[in-house]
Amino acid sequence: MRGGKNPAKRVDAYLFAKTVKMFDMGREVDAHQLADALEVSMRTSWLWLRTLHEMRCIHIVGWKKDTIGRDQTPIYAFGDGFDKPKSKRTPEDRRRKYHERKMRNEQRFSTTTV
Repeated sequence: MRGGKNPAKRVDAYLFAKTVKMFDMGREVDAHQLADALEVSMRTSWLWLRTLHEMRCIHIVGWKKDTIGRDQTPIYAFGDGFDKPKSKRTPEDRRRKYHERKMRNEQRFSTTTV
């Protein structure tokens, strides 16, 4: 830091202020969006969100699904609210999906071999 009346801006404080401003405007943010908006690494983004969540400054309002349908990435909003739990797939759902996929594959292979 340099001396004088106006101290140099610290990058981490500036980015933290931008993070708080994003949440204060009512945005719902996940780690990927935060990393892109602030141009920080994913590791930093996850660290900040986890810390804010542990301090009960933000809460989970939803989940982004991965390619096979599991809840993977939490979406956060400002405030101390209840976290939305991950959805659970029942054994019946898994069995039904398995048989649907099996039927689609059988139909695809039967039409290509004829």
